[in-house]
Amino acid sequence: MYRSYRSILIAGQEHLACLSPAKGQQGHILIFSLASQLLAKRIPFAVEGPDGLGQVSGFYLRDWDQVYVASSSLLAISLVDQSGRVKQRINYGKTNDGQATFPAIVSPNNPMMTGPGRLLLPILPDGNWTFMT
Repeated sequence: MYRSYRSILIAGQEHLACLSPAKGQQGHILIFSLASQLLAKRIPFAVEGPDGLGQVSGFYLRDWDQVYVASSSLLAISLVDQSGRVKQRINYGKTNDGQATFPAIVSPNNPMMTGPGRLLLPILPDGNWTFMT
């Protein structure tokens, strides 16, 4: 069962990317070509270890080597390449005004989105369930 999915355009071709949840210590992001309806790429990810992403809840695929991954167990977005190696972790544990946050609530209904030069996350300030940024 796929937990997160999105239609994307990579190198001028439409694709459908799906999150295949971790079974044991590894999960995958599966990318299908809409033209051929075949698997175009499989991006593996580890749950634990130096490149571990925890329990992945969603992703934003900018291109083959820029995949932003959200986890329900980390207060950081992980930028991974197509082999699943972590290139960077972007911590969002505190807001600009110093409030603590909960892990991002990323799902097909609450996706990561992009703005001009920004990656936007659906998060809640710590203890405030009525306000979502």
